[in-house]
Amino acid sequence: MRIVLPAFLLLAAALAGGCASSKSGTSLSSTRGSTLVRSAQVVEIRDVVVQGNQHAGAGTILGGVLGAIAGNTIGSGYGRVLATSGGALIGGAAGQQAGRAASRSNLVRLTLRTANGNLETHDVNADEPFHVGDEVRIVTDNDGTRVVRQ
Repeated sequence: MRIVLPAFLLLAAALAGGCASSKSGTSLSSTRGSTLVRSAQVVEIRDVVVQGNQHAGAGTILGGVLGAIAGNTIGSGYGRVLATSGGALIGGAAGQQAGRAASRSNLVRLTLRTANGNLETHDVNADEPFHVGDEVRIVTDNDGTRVVRQ
């Protein structure tokens, strides 16, 4: 009987544990981060042009190569060397200007007064219609900050 009682208690505990509810289907969830939304009012609008340089290097190289190829077709001997070098220089300069022009952006700079009275500036695409006095929301999340009309 001494052996049967502990064995019976062990069996009873095992069966009782099997009847207990478990949350085996639940898992931890995660979010992509938080989002901050603030109210503001547009107090000033200015057009701005932002000059970028990300394409200038590629334009310079491409223009230089094309200029060198074009220059290489002119003349012969030492004249061809000069024409190739001149074509590379002229093509590089033209390519650099073309690259800079391609990276230029027309934007609108909004000056906003937030609900707590602070002034902030945000650059938005020029095709988004904002007017002085508009109520807007400043939304900041993992993808950056954007201004949206209410």
